[in-house]
Amino acid sequence: MYKKILGVAFILYTLFGFILLPLIIKSQIEDIAAQETNSKLYIDDVYFNPFNFKIQLSGIVLETLEKEQIASLDMLLIDLEPHSLFMAALHIKSVIFQRPQISISHYKNGLFNFSKIIKERADEPADEVNKEPLRLPRVIFDTLMVDNGSVSYEDFNPSSKFELTLTPISFKLTDIDTKDIASSDASLRFNTALSDGGEVAFRGDVLSLSPLKLEGNLKLDAVKLYTNWKYIQDKTGIEIADGAIYMSADYYLNLDDLNATKIDNANLRLANLRVKPQAKNEDILKLLALNVDGVIVKPMMQDVYVKSIELEQLSAEIKRDKEGKIDWIGYLQPQTPALEEKVSQKETNTAEKSAKWNTKIDDVSLKNIAVILHDKSIEPSVKITLDKIELYAKNISSKEGSRFTYDMALRVNGKGGIRSKGDIKHTPLEQKGSLELKKIALKDFTPYLQEAAYIKIDDGALNIVAKTAYKQKDAKDDIRVDGNLKIDDFLLNESRDGAKLASFKTADIKSFSFKSDPNSLQIDELLLDSLYVDAVINRDKSMNFSKLAKESQSKEAAKKEEQTQSKDGKDSFAFNLLKLRITNSSAHFADYSLPIDFKTFIHDLNGEIHAISNVKGEVSDIDIDGVVDEYGSTKLKGSLNSSDVKSYLDIDFNFKNLDLSSVSGYSAEFAGYKIDKGKLFLDLKYNIENSELKSKNSIIIRNIELGDTIEDENITKLPLGFAIALLEDKDGVIDIDLPIEGNIDKPDFKYGALIVKTLANLIVKAVASPFKFLGAMMGIDAEKLKTLEFEAGEAILLPPQREKLDNLADILVKKPKLSLALTSTFDKELDLRALKAKKLDQKVFEISKEEHPTTKVLQKIYAKAGGDVDGLKESIEKSAKEGMFDIEYKKALYERCVDIQNVDRSELEDLANTRADAVQTYLSATKGVDAKALHRKDIKEISGSKSDVISSELEIELK
Repeated sequence: MYKKILGVAFILYTLFGFILLPLIIKSQIEDIAAQETNSKLYIDDVYFNPFNFKIQLSGIVLETLEKEQIASLDMLLIDLEPHSLFMAALHIKSVIFQRPQISISHYKNGLFNFSKIIKERADEPADEVNKEPLRLPRVIFDTLMVDNGSVSYEDFNPSSKFELTLTPISFKLTDIDTKDIASSDASLRFNTALSDGGEVAFRGDVLSLSPLKLEGNLKLDAVKLYTNWKYIQDKTGIEIADGAIYMSADYYLNLDDLNATKIDNANLRLANLRVKPQAKNEDILKLLALNVDGVIVKPMMQDVYVKSIELEQLSAEIKRDKEGKIDWIGYLQPQTPALEEKVSQKETNTAEKSAKWNTKIDDVSLKNIAVILHDKSIEPSVKITLDKIELYAKNISSKEGSRFTYDMALRVNGKGGIRSKGDIKHTPLEQKGSLELKKIALKDFTPYLQEAAYIKIDDGALNIVAKTAYKQKDAKDDIRVDGNLKIDDFLLNESRDGAKLASFKTADIKSFSFKSDPNSLQIDELLLDSLYVDAVINRDKSMNFSKLAKESQSKEAAKKEEQTQSKDGKDSFAFNLLKLRITNSSAHFADYSLPIDFKTFIHDLNGEIHAISNVKGEVSDIDIDGVVDEYGSTKLKGSLNSSDVKSYLDIDFNFKNLDLSSVSGYSAEFAGYKIDKGKLFLDLKYNIENSELKSKNSIIIRNIELGDTIEDENITKLPLGFAIALLEDKDGVIDIDLPIEGNIDKPDFKYGALIVKTLANLIVKAVASPFKFLGAMMGIDAEKLKTLEFEAGEAILLPPQREKLDNLADILVKKPKLSLALTSTFDKELDLRALKAKKLDQKVFEISKEEHPTTKVLQKIYAKAGGDVDGLKESIEKSAKEGMFDIEYKKALYERCVDIQNVDRSELEDLANTRADAVQTYLSATKGVDAKALHRKDIKEISGSKSDVISSELEIELK
């Protein structure tokens, strides 16, 4: 009976285990899924072995009510150890998930597909909430394993659907026993392959379950960046076209001692990165490799240590468009304003909440880096290539006050080089180091200069060797640069017509010191070798240099200068140049605004200027000399207050042996004449004190010869030839002293115009009053030289007149280009009477042989001429006073005899000619005056002469 009962029980147990229980399990699981979720769970088959307690579920599929598959499982195998139940424990020998498949979808409405199966629940009753947690029995897990699983993820939010598949996924967890949670021999393994070929491996050993302690490692192998980029492609303007991440790290987790949690021996490698703009087939960044090695992270202690970071063969291309926008900024910015605002707010909140991390990096190295900059915001566009960039840094730490060393080098546009090395301290920021620039091509900066001016640098190389230092001092930046600067083979041209403006072979700044606090620059010595400047005045009287600035930029510069001048002196910049040395320099000057083009070449300029400064009170000393054209010379020497020339200047500026033919343009404009030959010597002395100018200008001209006159209605002609004859001595020398005085602050004070005006006035006055001018030169009364005086009827040179002629002879000898013109004159009244008197005296002598006439002889002459002698007597008797008859009668009789003498005009003209002959004979024969310097003008009849003296006019003329 007992055996039958056992047999029946066995049969029933067998039937229940093999048949009935699988049906119950299947239906219960499906019912529970239907009740607890909005889904349908399908199980093809359930198998249970009641003898070895192995459960097998096959063909499991989870779907939404809309028949959308969420998950599936080919087979679930559970192997239980029933004997453990007698020890109040659940011993699971193995749980195996074979080919689990999970599908995750993220819709545009923000929901996930699995959210469809979640059923909303009413709030739990209070007694349920306050119920004590259920105590679980002891559980022993030998193995929990996932075999050949997969997870597929699709996201409809990006512009194009994002898909990612993890397959195959393998997972294994072993040796879990909840009885001894303080120690454990459990381990777990997780492996999967990504759809793009990458692999993820996770290994771990469970050292303790309570508290949880884990250690192990994580490894990423060849994870493609393109796959991950596709997920964020709508949030950025770039495309990760290629690149893979390799990472490995050890980890340790201890929930009982979170400070002991760390990631150790972490290594990251980013390989073959390639970045391009979206929808464009051009790479803007390439990276061969980024290696980060020896990383230790202690997250709870906010501590990071990195043994080394190495960046190798990075090339990047950066562009700035015509509006000045940099492409990379646009690429990296969020593509929608709402997203940008959200990200910005998130970054702000994160920054406020985050604490400082302690970071230390032993070595950083950047090798073979290249950056290409395209700047289209200016015309023409600029391309700057920075390549062979090498950067090495050591001992970088976030610790306040720490320092790290650096060494950087790069090449600029394939030629020039920059190198800097030193050390940097942060908080507060400090830097000390060296800077070296070699052969930086200045022509590459031409487009930036052309934004403001019509110039271009066609050659020139910049070299700097300097020590640098930087400190943050309160709110100011304290910058200091000490070193040497040199520019070689500089050439500056005009960009419109290519005309040369300036050049030099070398500008060598020896020992300069720049400081930002206070603002100052001191240069010990500046050597300018072979400096050349080409200055031109154009036809429209504009100078080439004055037309270089572009109009909009020049107005902006003027506005900035005005604003700068209005600032307080506290921001002033102190400049000191102890010595400027000029060697082998030259300048070309041309003036095409003149009737005749003017050109001159000053060369072999050498000299020094000491103490050039904008500091008040500093006095500069100048000593420069050079050669002008072929045989001329120039010299500038003196001193001035370089910070305020108006307060003090004392300069001597001289030119010697200049060829006057070269300045024909100025003589043509000034006076209407060319100059064929001659030499010019200028000695200009300028003295300024408190804006008061006192200048002494010595002008010496030798052997000047005028050429053709210039016919131009816009030119005021001056009698330059006559002026030269007046000014020039017998040796062909003109010596003029031209003092100029005035206040240079007066708006109408223009030094050049004042010199021209003074010279013009000198010439006009000399020509207008040559005797006055010559008299002043001779130190005599100029008015006495204008006329020669003769007694009436006489041509004899009296001593006072000979004195005049002696002075005139001296002038004519000293001024060989002058001539003396004599106007032969006679007075129609005085000379006529005098000649008649002379004829009467001659008749008296012929009659009486006496020189003095008697009354008797006069009566005879008068009577013979038909005169009424008796009538005359009667007339005199009536008018004469008592006792005066004889005297009055003889006087009247003499006058009647004179009047009756016959003198015609030819005799008067002969008298005038005789007087002229006397003058010419005296000057030429006696005083040795060249006869060609003497000539007569037409005979001139005068009247009204006073004091019985006849004046003959003299004129100074050009020979």
